[in-house]
Amino acid sequence: LNPGIPAAREFARDRIFAILKATNAVWMKWDFNTDLRQGGWADSYTGAKGQDPLVAHYEGLYRLQDEIRAAFPDLTLEMCAGGGGRFDGAIMQHAHTNWMSDQKQPLRNLAVHFGSQLAHPPVACNDWLIEWPPDSIAGHLSRGAGPDDRGDLAFRLRVAMLGTLGISAPVSAWSAAEIDLAARHVDWYRRHVRPRVNDADQFLLTPPP
Repeated sequence: LNPGIPAAREFARDRIFAILKATNAVWMKWDFNTDLRQGGWADSYTGAKGQDPLVAHYEGLYRLQDEIRAAFPDLTLEMCAGGGGRFDGAIMQHAHTNWMSDQKQPLRNLAVHFGSQLAHPPVACNDWLIEWPPDSIAGHLSRGAGPDDRGDLAFRLRVAMLGTLGISAPVSAWSAAEIDLAARHVDWYRRHVRPRVNDADQFLLTPPP
């Protein structure tokens, strides 16, 4: 669906509205991977073909996001696009936060934080612990990448604390010690880290990994 086409945007809006109402959702992850080199008008489309189709797409996308936020003011709208491929000031005017990358290796994820936060405040850089225990997501982002030396649970949680911390992992399979460790980190994040991530000035004191 191209949100730049009004009929397509209306169709998408109605479907999204129905799902959000049926589920009483309070968080919507908009996983929208895209290639800025792609795009075009279908031969059957009779609209404004003189406009760049990619520009029309994103103008429609922004309008659709605004319509969703107006209809569901308590909903958190999270963007996600190809490891930050559409993480820019324009899209952040229409959403609340942005998923940076599905990077499960903590040192690589730390590098993603460094790069993303050169242009965006940490509060807009959403990062969750997406995998624990290691390799529990079969084949995920494992192409040519060996395991990080610093792969323990505490380190992974602390890297995720640099943005908006969350956990998206099978905690039902964790040990009691792992759950206790994560709970202590979440408590520390809530009391000490989150206020600074939300409001403080940031200074990069070390080079990126």
